[in-house]
Amino acid sequence: MDGDTLLDGPARRGLARLGAWGRRHRALLLPAAAAAFVAGMVASVHNLRLTPGDLALVPLALMAAAAPLSVLLNALELRLCARAVGRGLALGPAVTVTATATVANLLPVPASVAIRAGALVAAGAGVAATGRVILLAGVLWLAMAAAVSGLAFAPHHAAGLAVAAAAAAVAALLALDIRRRSDVATALGFVAVRAGLLAALVVRLWLSFMAIGAAAALADVAFYAVAGTAGTVVTVVPAGLGVSEGIAALMARTAGAAPAAAFLALGLNRVVGLLVCAGIAALPLWRSPGP
Repeated sequence: MDGDTLLDGPARRGLARLGAWGRRHRALLLPAAAAAFVAGMVASVHNLRLTPGDLALVPLALMAAAAPLSVLLNALELRLCARAVGRGLALGPAVTVTATATVANLLPVPASVAIRAGALVAAGAGVAATGRVILLAGVLWLAMAAAVSGLAFAPHHAAGLAVAAAAAAVAALLALDIRRRSDVATALGFVAVRAGLLAALVVRLWLSFMAIGAAAALADVAFYAVAGTAGTVVTVVPAGLGVSEGIAALMARTAGAAPAAAFLALGLNRVVGLLVCAGIAALPLWRSPGP
């Protein structure tokens, strides 16, 4: 994927400056973001008047069981990133890298991007090409999520269709850019994996809402897809702590839903996902040493 892409120019330079600012201030942002996240979770529990006994264990267990699927799909996308820059990456290492990067993103340094990029560079990819493909994948993820959220909001407001159409157009252009730099199979692979990740995210959020006693239809939960995605692509705030949850609360208020339930559901999904990723990342450490 050599040469310019759709994200070159002012947009890319702006994102680079934002990322540089975040890297300089992450050590300060981490405790602030963590405090805001915890405060938001506590306030949401209080607002909904929930007790530990109100938490539904079956949906919670199903949510935890579904989390490894998201890790696997993210690992498949990392392999597609390697393929897009003309390299190869085995599935096993890709899974470990993905899980480790997710947990490491809580550190006061941008470790998630560094770990994923490091895996591609170690496989022989160039630094510039690696940064480009990771950025493309992140923006494609956000565009597809925005399209899903727009469609879910369309029955409630006409603007939903406009948002969905614009986001789908951006996603299509990004996919065409990937195809131009690699091949059709790789571009379609990115779209398919991201579609799978969105489906898995919506199901996990649906189970999370159910776990806190705020069950909703899948179509309604899909409205929060873009919020669940935004936190994963924000590098300024460590792990995007509170970003997804805050956006979801604002979206819920706009849609006339309960902001506290939205914040808590996305926060619970985040906590479960991090715990599962930590377990997967630690698996190599638990293996018995060879003879």
